[in-house]
Amino acid sequence: MIKLTYLLGGVSLGIIVFQSAVVAPLVFAQLKNGASGPFLRALFPRFFLILAGLGLAMGITSQLASRQAPYSEDSPWDLRYWLTR
Repeated sequence: MIKLTYLLGGVSLGIIVFQSAVVAPLVFAQLKNGASGPFLRALFPRFFLILAGLGLAMGITSQLASRQAPYSEDSPWDLRYWLTR
């Protein structure tokens, strides 16, 4: 389960790097006369929604993996620690 959390984190990082290093410069280079601004304003919310979904999935898988972790329920790294206080 923890491997899935790492995979989702890597996908999130990949999306951020791809958007910053490839998409944005390419859009500014290819679209002229101010067309790049509206395009990126339409694209950015979609990227952030995808990243928010991946973050939520990472949080869920991390909590599911913590149930199998070697530390006890008295650890502040476990969600049950905070829910029972």
